[in-house]
Amino acid sequence: MSEEQQARQRKWKGDEVIAFAQYFRESQPNDFAEFLRQQHEFNEIEPGLALLVRQLISKWIPNLDSSDRRGLFRKFRRYARSQLAAQREIE
Repeated sequence: MSEEQQARQRKWKGDEVIAFAQYFRESQPNDFAEFLRQQHEFNEIEPGLALLVRQLISKWIPNLDSSDRRGLFRKFRRYARSQLAAQREIE
């Protein structure tokens, strides 16, 4: 990605990622649980579920370009990993 594209890419804040996680959990609870399961068990997300999440991102914030959707998807995966790690520490 060029430096110019990176400069234009949206910088997702932690509270925005948490807000998306809450939106995802409330609007698609079964898919949210499956996302967490796949992230935990395989450290990857199957293409169909990844597409569903990207479509949900587009529904949550219309008119994002693809690089911003990818950026939020990456941040959301990191957030999911951190939540799963914190949960394992508690158990």
